[in-house]
Formats: sequence, C-alpha cells, structure tokens
Amino acid sequence: MVTPIATLSPTPAKAPTGNLAPRVPSGWEAPLIAANKPGTLRNTELSVDDVTLISWAIGNDGPHTVNDSFYVDLYFDGVVVKRWISNGMSTNLFASITGWTGLADVARLTPGTHRLKLVVDSTRLIVETDETDNTFEGEFTWGGDPPVLPAVTRLPDLAPSAPEDWSGPIVATSYAGDTVDGPLSVAVPAYIGYSAENRGLSSTPAEVWVHLYLDDVLVDVGSWNGLLVDERLGQPGWSKLYAMTNVSPGEHTLRVVVDPNDLIPESDEKNNVVERVYEWGVGAVPGKPPPNVEPAPTSPAPLTLPNLVPGWRYGSDGPIIVSSEAGTLSDSRLVVGQTVFVDVVVANRSAIDANTLFTADLFFDGSRIKSFEFSGATRGEVLRFFEDWSGLTQEVSVTPGPHTLRLEIDPSDAVAESDESDNVFEKTLVWDAFEVPAPPPVGYTASQLLEMVKTLNALIDDKTSVVSAESDSLSVDVLKVADAGYFLLTGTSILDERVEIFLTTHAGYLDWIDQHFAAKFAVSDAADYGAVLAARERIKTDALGFKTRRKGKVAVIVDAERPFADVLDSLVHELGHMRQDFLNPAQSEAGESSFALNAIQEAAAQQFERAFWLALEDFTGLSLLSYPDLPGFRAHIDRRLDQWLEKISSDEHALGHLLQWLAVFNDPQLSHLRAELTGGEGLTAASALELYNYLVGLPPETATAYVNARLSGLPTYQEAIAAESRRRLVPGLHPDLEASAALRVPGLLAP
Repeated sequence: MVTPIATLSPTPAKAPTGNLAPRVPSGWEAPLIAANKPGTLRNTELSVDDVTLISWAIGNDGPHTVNDSFYVDLYFDGVVVKRWISNGMSTNLFASITGWTGLADVARLTPGTHRLKLVVDSTRLIVETDETDNTFEGEFTWGGDPPVLPAVTRLPDLAPSAPEDWSGPIVATSYAGDTVDGPLSVAVPAYIGYSAENRGLSSTPAEVWVHLYLDDVLVDVGSWNGLLVDERLGQPGWSKLYAMTNVSPGEHTLRVVVDPNDLIPESDEKNNVVERVYEWGVGAVPGKPPPNVEPAPTSPAPLTLPNLVPGWRYGSDGPIIVSSEAGTLSDSRLVVGQTVFVDVVVANRSAIDANTLFTADLFFDGSRIKSFEFSGATRGEVLRFFEDWSGLTQEVSVTPGPHTLRLEIDPSDAVAESDESDNVFEKTLVWDAFEVPAPPPVGYTASQLLEMVKTLNALIDDKTSVVSAESDSLSVDVLKVADAGYFLLTGTSILDERVEIFLTTHAGYLDWIDQHFAAKFAVSDAADYGAVLAARERIKTDALGFKTRRKGKVAVIVDAERPFADVLDSLVHELGHMRQDFLNPAQSEAGESSFALNAIQEAAAQQFERAFWLALEDFTGLSLLSYPDLPGFRAHIDRRLDQWLEKISSDEHALGHLLQWLAVFNDPQLSHLRAELTGGEGLTAASALELYNYLVGLPPETATAYVNARLSGLPTYQEAIAAESRRRLVPGLHPDLEASAALRVPGLLAP
C-alpha cells in the first residue's frame, strides 16, 4: 500500500503591490551603464583589451512596498550572464550595482557590437501594477583586437546526458531522491535533476555553466569547475522551483542548456540543449510505488552424480597428446616411421566421486586402437591420465598427412553421470614424410612494429565500440597494437605465448563468465555455492576483463563492446596477469585463497599497464599519458585515491593500486626505484617492468607479510602518493596532447 504525499498549503492570490523597473538615478546617463573606468556613470568607449565595468539601477515607483524577494538578470546577446537577488524594495526607492567587472568571465567578449539587457523580476515572482516596463536594453560596441587562440583539433563536446540510473538528462518528479520521472502537482514539491557530460576529446579549462528553464524563465544557474573528457556531472533533486517562479497547473517545458554563453569552443555546438514537456496537476499525487526488484541471481542445483570429461593439464596440448618424445605435455612435429608417445587425460567435473571402474577408448581414423582402464575413485578436479603409451605405431600403419584421434570416455556407460554428452574429444594431427624444422619464434623489426601501431593515434580517440553485434573489425587493430607493445616490453610476440584472447560483446562477456563459473559450481561443495555465486556476480559488476586457465592454456576474455582505448587498456591489464601465470604459476594456483596475494597480482597487472603505455610512448613519440594541470584533474586524483582508501580492505584492485606506490616508497629492495620516482616524472618503462617482475616474483607464502609491511607505511606516504600524481600534470598542456580518458590511472595514478 502506498501513502499519498502531503500537499502544500494553498498560496492565496496576491494583489499588485509595487512597480519594479529599470530607473535612472540622478547623475546617471541610463539605467544600464558600460564603462571603462571605475566611478563612471556614463557609457564610455569600450575595448576587449580593458576591463568593462557594468552598473545598473532599478526602482519601485508603485504604491506599495515589495516585501518579497525577486531577481534581477543581466543578459549579454540574449543569454543571462549574471543574476542578483533583492530581498524586497520600499516604494519610491532606488537600488543599484556599480562597477561590476565580471562580464569577461561569463561572456565571450569579442570586438564589435553586442546587446546588453537588464530585466527586473526576471522570474516573475512579484505581482506588479505594471508588468510591461521591467526591461531595459541597448547596443554597446567594444573595440580592440580579437583574442588569438591556439589552433585546436581535439575539442570538448558538452551535451546534456543521462547518468546510468536516470530516465533522461532531465528528471522531474514529486518523489524525493528519485532519478526517474514521476507525477507532478503544483500542490506538491517538485524535484528536478539535470546532468551533462563532456563527450569530446579534451577537457574544459574553464567553468561549465548550465541553465535550467521552465518555459522561457531561467529558474536555476549551475556551474561545474570544468568537465574532464567522459566525465558526467549532475544536479540531482533540485527543489527550489516554486521559490524561483510561480508555476500554474498544466503543461510546462523544462529545458537544459549547457554552456549557454558559448564560452567553450566545442566540436559540436548543436547538441547543448535538451527539453521535455511535463504536466503539473493539482492536489495530491499518489505515494511512490514500490520499486521493481530484479530477481536475485541464483546458484545452479548441486550435482548429484559425477561427470567424466576429457581433461586438460595446465600447459598441455589437450586430453590427447602425441609426441615423438616421452615425458612432455605438448604435441610435437610427427614423422612417419618414428615411435610416438601418447597421453590421455580424464577428469571428473563434479564434486561427486566416480567410484566405478570405467574405460577410455582411443580411436585412430575411426578404428579403436587402445582401451585405457581407470579403476578406483575418480575425484572431482583430480586429473587422471595414462602417459607415454608407445603402441600406436604398432597398432596402425601411419601414412603421411592428417589423421584424427578420438577419445571416448566410459563408452559402456559403467558410470552414471550428470551429463553423458561431453565424454568425447578428438583432434587432427599431421604426420610428415620427413623431418621439418620447427618455425622460429615470431620477431618484429622496428619498421614492422611501426606498421602495427600506425592506427593507434587515430583509434585512441575513436569512441566506436571495438566489437558490436554488427562488427568486430577494430579487434584486429587492438590485437596488433597489443602485440607490438607486448613485444617492445618482453621481446616476445603474443602469437608465441600459450594464450587464447577473446574480445566479445557485452552479452558474450557475461556468457563467458557464466560458463566459467558453471565449471566452478560443478566441482564445488554445495556449502561453498554462496561464495562462488558472490564471486560470479562481483566479476560481472566490477571487471571488464578476466584471465583464467582453459584447455591447457591461459584464456583472456575482455568485454570489447567499448571504445578502442578502453578495450586495449583492459586487454593489457589481463596480459599482465597472463604473463604472471607464465613466470610464476604458483601465484595463480594459490591466489584465490589469499586477499593479499590477489592484491599483489592486481598491483603487478596495473604496473604492467603503465609499462606498456610508456614503452609505446617512447617508441612512437606520441603523447599517450600526458594530462593538463587543471582543477578537474587534481580533483580526479584526490577522488580516486579516496575511493581506493575506502575500499582498501575489501577490494583487491583498490589495494593493488596503493600497493604499487607503497612497494616503491618503503620496500628496501626497491630503494633505487624510489629515487627515480621522486626525482623525475615517474618510473620509466624499464623501471615499471622491473617493478612488475619484482611483484610477480614474490613467493605466494610471503604475500600477507609483504602486504602488511607495505601497509604500515601508508600513513607516512599517503600524501606523497597524491603529490607525485599531481606532479605529473602538465601546466599549459595543449589540448591536442591530452591523453585518453581511459588511461588516466596508468598515466597519473601508478608509480
């Protein structure tokens, strides 16, 4: 049941009182003066090179005192640039402002003729004896030279924009705290929200003004101290509408205008306005209905039977391995006439043991050549295998060319399983007639690397999704640039690593997570399902990529339904995790059970991002990590650090960000990196890679002690972290050199 919202007391109709209007006091030339010297009450010559002083005067020549507050607005070329408030005015009294010098701060003042207008009671709060004389306006001419502005190709683009949980860029409702449109009534307080973003390629160096209108009445003037690229700011729940103007029942238009005075040159000047028509009723509005609650995510039903499947040992080439050498996990190049050694691997993807004897049959080109017998218990997550069976060439006559091997597990159905459809695996291998040398590792020349990154400068500004339901063409460019940067850092191509990379749509990414955790549920005890479910939902909410082990390799999955720079940076982060798995697999095998170790792994991957971008910056000469010294960026640094400090005990990513800095500041083994950090603009690519390798090399069993030792220095170094981040901001940086919004963390907030 919902309770109606209480109504406001009716406001009685007001009788006319005074008469407010621009007036000319004694000694003034006009009600509105624009002069070039203080104390001047006559219009003078004006220049954009000098300060302009604005003076104005108003009076009440009506029969009664005006006891209520009202507003006085100054317009420049049709747009309000300044608003003053008066708390009332006695009859036959003047009020004035003299020598206001702020015009150049709120208007784009250029040589030529412009119109100034003074409007008294601009929001129509006062009932006057004469409503026709509230305005005075005139033309004023400024001389001087037009300002010389630097040529800029990467401009801001300001536009009204809806935050994720808002119903639109404008929201109007009678329900306090709501971010979706709701019913409105003149008898109930109205709550209005509006929001805007910078969807351009450079941040705004100056204040961003936003005007909110009801019909043609300016009711609110907001400003933000600059908008960074991709930053969205809003005014939620503004509730002063009825104090600003009189609202009658019926339809009214709410309009939001961003940068109304055109102070900020933009790449698109036509998308700064949005408006919506709303209906105001009379009387009470219904109580707020209960929210629609999404069904809580659920766990699958625990398995009650085992599930035999082809098994993959990490680092292996599959459930069937065929090699000319014994004791290997990899397929080798095969030559007719050589003895080969075959491994077969079986797993139980269930927490329920399989206790019945079963066989696994091996077929060669459709003919069964061997039956492997598995007796005893086959436990969940425990791989069972036969190694180095050497009888294949005795059972069949192998000819040059491709041949198919197939493994059928439990063909007689001796074991009752939860899934009988996943017991088969097959692969095709090629036998050569003679020895063929293995191909050399992939290597790149400088010119080849330059060719691979030639699209970087253009695509880093591209806001098209790398992958969508319609296209995945940009994924090729992402992989090329990733491979180039990885090679510059490590001397190895991704093509030579045991990794599969998947750049997916958002829906595909969520499906990957579901599949990944389905296997975790299958081998977990029912008592652990709650923790597995929480981990699944957290990665869906908090992560845009993840690394796992799959089919003997590392798998990297990235949500690529995002712009190029975002996707590439996420991929690089996961490549940092991938390389850690290669260099120190013990960390991966112990990581999930240790918050401290997880944080160390995150710190390493975060530092790998910075090393990657620094390496590309050094190689290409591009400005990839530079940001201007603007108030918005200083606020961004402080805000990020505060967020990480708040989550330091609950989020391994937040702890990882701080741990990078603390490792450099208070690990005695890294004192040389501290000297480099505090003596310059941050670690070089080589030093960043050194820090990465150091963190990757930490033994898992020392993780908790290492993290605690570093955290002991946080009170000492907390301000130093912020100071070093702020020191990277570049005063006077040309807008065309501002780096991508996606790279602010590796650019500013990693040592």
